[in-house]
Amino acid sequence: MIDLTQYEELTKVYKQAQKLERECEKQVNKAKRINFEKAMQEYDRIYEPYTKFQDTIFAETGFNILLK
Repeated sequence: MIDLTQYEELTKVYKQAQKLERECEKQVNKAKRINFEKAMQEYDRIYEPYTKFQDTIFAETGFNILLK
């Protein structure tokens, strides 16, 4: 059985990921208002910090918690 108290650390990291995603979304929306086509071309670059966070820190934290 999984001890649900271990999820506190995962919840904290998840909230960080949500905050980072909102910041990226704001940047995309701002870029869209200026030049939609350029914003879509730079979409991956703008979301790169969020993607890296998800792929490294969030995934590692989840794996380590569930491994216990």
